[in-house]
Amino acid sequence: MDVFYAIPLHGSKADWLNQRLKGWAAFSRTEPLYTDIPGHHYTLLDAQHVSQFQKILKERLEVCGV
Repeated sequence: MDVFYAIPLHGSKADWLNQRLKGWAAFSRTEPLYTDIPGHHYTLLDAQHVSQFQKILKERLEVCGV
């Protein structure tokens, strides 16, 4: 399972990852791969970040065989 994360709406990125996202590992059959995405949660698809986000997403999909 891939988990993409960016700067959250509140708190730090490290806290969001460690306190919120990593808890989802208990619901996954395999250890999740956490991928840091540039930008804020609400700016991932803005012109400033979308090219980098699509590059990272495409790489992850290729690794998964999609």
